[in-house]
Amino acid sequence: MGKEEEGIHKRKNAGAVYKLNQTLISEIIADDSIKIKSEYIEEICHNPNNLHPSVYLLQLLLTKKEDIFIFSKKIDAKNILSKISVENITNNAKGIFLEYLGFLQSSAPTSDCLTKNIPYLSEIIINYRYLEEDVPSDYVMIDPNKVNSIFQKFSNIESIFQKCLKEKKLRTK
Repeated sequence: MGKEEEGIHKRKNAGAVYKLNQTLISEIIADDSIKIKSEYIEEICHNPNNLHPSVYLLQLLLTKKEDIFIFSKKIDAKNILSKISVENITNNAKGIFLEYLGFLQSSAPTSDCLTKNIPYLSEIIINYRYLEEDVPSDYVMIDPNKVNSIFQKFSNIESIFQKCLKEKKLRTK
């Protein structure tokens, strides 16, 4: 993610990916004992949908949760704190996702662009934003396949934006 941050900075890109990358770096760097399993590091850097590494890491946090992290079997204060930090990161992933969507939406040509063109997105937003206010997050189960489907669409976000722009132009004629 550090290399991605450097590349984004050089391109002077301050969009949704830049903000997501900053958020995830600050979440994960806050505790230097947090380690991601090597197979997931490789997958994050070379993911099947060609997503930015930070976007794919967010997808893994939402679908795999704590499974992507390495935990020591040794029981001591440092490892307990590391486990708590990972739990905080995975619990914060839903909020980070909603924040990322907000940044993406602010770049979209129309207000309904994302929800019209990404299946399951409305359902996930409702579950994350509204159901969790009334029900503890442990009880709000989100189908990982739906989350994966959403992130697969993120790999084509520019073409989705182009489609929305064409539709917007047709509506204004």
